[in-house]
Amino acid sequence: MRRNIDNIEIKDPPIRELGKKRSCLKRSCSTGCGGIVIFIIASLIILKLSASPRQKELQTVPPNFPAAVPIYDIGNSDRIALIYGKEKGRWLEIAAYAPKLVVAPIVIIINDKLFPSSTTTDENRFSRFTRLLKEPVIDHRDTIQIDWTELTAEPRFVYDYYKKELEKSEFLIKPSQNSDRVKQFSFQKDSIEGAIFIEDNPENKGTDYLSLTVNF
Repeated sequence: MRRNIDNIEIKDPPIRELGKKRSCLKRSCSTGCGGIVIFIIASLIILKLSASPRQKELQTVPPNFPAAVPIYDIGNSDRIALIYGKEKGRWLEIAAYAPKLVVAPIVIIINDKLFPSSTTTDENRFSRFTRLLKEPVIDHRDTIQIDWTELTAEPRFVYDYYKKELEKSEFLIKPSQNSDRVKQFSFQKDSIEGAIFIEDNPENKGTDYLSLTVNF
């Protein structure tokens, strides 16, 4: 007697079913991780676009300006602009709080997987979590920029002056460019960092433009 094959249901083997479940799980994990990555990237883009700390124009350098940093002919400077560290970080830290809430647990979990320790406890994890949340995402130091134009001194003299005076104060000098038109270098000592930038047309006498930037 012939069997009715129309009502017979052919099921996938258990291994194939298991493979499907794993595939779904992978897709779910990928989607979840992708969403987190997109959220973090979007937050960073918004953070970058909205970061516009206000500059304050000064008549002279502030009292807390590091004495170890020399200033050439401050009386003839064209502009002294200051950005307070607290002004740079106040609401930017608030804007970065949400991404840190997402990233911090992931960092802790990955760290525990890669570097397991017998001393790891829930209390220890919570302590690391709060420490990551409190860690600043931007530089909170004050930044000052002093500009000069049409100085009577030649670019080579100005360049050598700053380099020698900073070396006397034991700053680490990192030259990056020294040509006829552009001369610049960065300097660093402890928490003080800065840069000298000189731009000049060799056909003109004196120095066309000088800029001193210091983070302190």
